[in-house]
Amino acid sequence: MMLFGKKNKEKKLSKQGSRSDSLDRNQGTQGLGSRPVLGVKLGLAVKNNRSYDGIPIPAVVRQCIDYVESEGLEVEGIYRVSAPITRLDELEKLANSGGRLEFVDPHDAAGLLKRFLRQLPEHVLRFPPFEPGSFESIAETCVCKSDSICTCETASKLKEMLSVAPKENFYLIAYVFLHAKHVILMQKENKMTLSALGVLLQAMLSVTKNVIRIFILNSSPGEEGSETNTGDKKPIYFFDQVPFKRYIKPLTVSEITSHPPETFPELTEEITKQQYLLEEINDQVLYLRQQNLDTKSKEQEMWDVQQGITILKRKLRTVSRDSKEDEEQISSATEPENTSICDPGPRLEKQLLNIQKHLIEEIAEEQRQISELTNRLQELQADITSHDEQINSVSPKEKSQSTTRPKLPPPPPPKIPILDVKEIDKNIPTNGILENLGQNCDECHRQESRKQVLVEQIAKIRDDCAQLRAQLEDSKETQKTFTVDAADDFGTSAALVTKL
Repeated sequence: MMLFGKKNKEKKLSKQGSRSDSLDRNQGTQGLGSRPVLGVKLGLAVKNNRSYDGIPIPAVVRQCIDYVESEGLEVEGIYRVSAPITRLDELEKLANSGGRLEFVDPHDAAGLLKRFLRQLPEHVLRFPPFEPGSFESIAETCVCKSDSICTCETASKLKEMLSVAPKENFYLIAYVFLHAKHVILMQKENKMTLSALGVLLQAMLSVTKNVIRIFILNSSPGEEGSETNTGDKKPIYFFDQVPFKRYIKPLTVSEITSHPPETFPELTEEITKQQYLLEEINDQVLYLRQQNLDTKSKEQEMWDVQQGITILKRKLRTVSRDSKEDEEQISSATEPENTSICDPGPRLEKQLLNIQKHLIEEIAEEQRQISELTNRLQELQADITSHDEQINSVSPKEKSQSTTRPKLPPPPPPKIPILDVKEIDKNIPTNGILENLGQNCDECHRQESRKQVLVEQIAKIRDDCAQLRAQLEDSKETQKTFTVDAADDFGTSAALVTKL
């Protein structure tokens, strides 16, 4: 009897086409704001959505598995019942943009996991040095019963082939089939038997029924009495050494400060998460620098993570002093192969030195720009001062040509004739009248003549003074006009200085 149904070739072709379409949709979207997880190669998906506890599987995959493990193992039709396509599209968009995933029911998580596996552009069981179809060919040689664990040479050959698989491929296969075994162990509640779940995994991973059967049953030991008797042969398990654990995100620095881990294993695990997170942020900083984008927020995030690592290490030393057993674990953890747990290591130290060097270069560049701006400001101030000096103190020749007008020469003083009495006496006419007067009247006539001459001269002087006063008034009006023009010129110059 056939364990699984026949594969639909048309569905398989359409599935491969959807993978290509997904790749086309996600090309050119690399960046901090868009880090695709679905529809890209597995290695890139792990890099874009890292699990910080050292398990090389995208965190999205582990979140889906964790949710089904906690909420969906007893749900009837889990993985058979599909979630709404619009809902899965929303979840895929959130996963590819680094958003927070919130599942409404287990079918959401199961549907997103199935979409991730379908959209993988490369087969997870095809890697060098094996040719395509090698796992299928080996699985066909199994002579064990279809509903029992494989105990023949096929299991050992398949496990040996898995030992050379890329780390990402091996852990993804392990988590998928360990989770699948947990599902079929609850088949009484969820109605998902080995045959029913096998058909779905066949379509998602594009492998044969024998591969699915062996990988599920030989993934790990099941519950006591749940497996058929294997006789004297010891069963071979593929993933019994893989740590299948719930994913917990790294703590923030505030969480570490307020509620740090208490035990040695918890502390070492959290330090490992923080160091993986530190490496990822450093890669993001390097990417932003290559794109000439701002890195201040990411650098601040990096220093926060480094501060959290320092707090955890201090807590680890405190715990180690309280327990001799913990001291022995620390001594073993500080061996060269485990230095990445407690020490930054040469790679991280080199990254921090590169960041320090970059910050020093940025500071030097900013100082150079400040110096250039200061010199420019001093030049402008010197130009303004020079312009002020040119306005306030210029040569007489420049004043006469630009800002000042020559002063009008003062009018010459009027020439006032000096009265000569003898000359007056000579000019006084004598017609014989004075001769007829007595010598007593000669003096009176002379005085009268002098008075008449003086009156004429005073009248002439008054006329000269009137002319002089008119000239002075004209001179004052000219000077007033010149003062207004000069003020206008100075105001224009002052405006020019202000503009400079």
